[in-house]
Amino acid sequence: MFNDDVTAKIAREFFEYDKKQGILRWKYNPTRSEQINARYAGLPAGGWESHAQAIRVILQGRKYMVHRLIWLIVKGRWPTELLEHIDGNPKNNRIENLREISFRENRAKRIKQDGAVYIVLRGSRWHLRAMEHNKPRTISTHKTERAAKRALRTARKHHV
Repeated sequence: MFNDDVTAKIAREFFEYDKKQGILRWKYNPTRSEQINARYAGLPAGGWESHAQAIRVILQGRKYMVHRLIWLIVKGRWPTELLEHIDGNPKNNRIENLREISFRENRAKRIKQDGAVYIVLRGSRWHLRAMEHNKPRTISTHKTERAAKRALRTARKHHV
């Protein structure tokens, strides 16, 4: 299911884990050109992919989720199950915020989220959304965040 061709040794050759910030940084690597090293060494690795809801990076021609690489670097092995961000923030990749979770546990948690109501900025409009059957559904759109928050308070009163 997951790309796990890279070993901990290989990952450590390319990245260093900044445990204070919970990010991966590109390392200076003598096998890469000076131009590439000068451009990337020391910088955060990867970029946010909203469709995957994860920070991903390309290594040796394949895409990897950064939180999984962090687990590999710190623990010395790939996670055997899914990784959960304990605080629910997929951008918080501190190792203490990651835990292995089974597919069954993850599914049970997602079912409990059904009915959740929240707002999100999409383009220039604020969308009031609700989770139904584990899929987000837009209830209404608003020009301002303030208007969306007002609608959110009303919706939560009726959905809870």
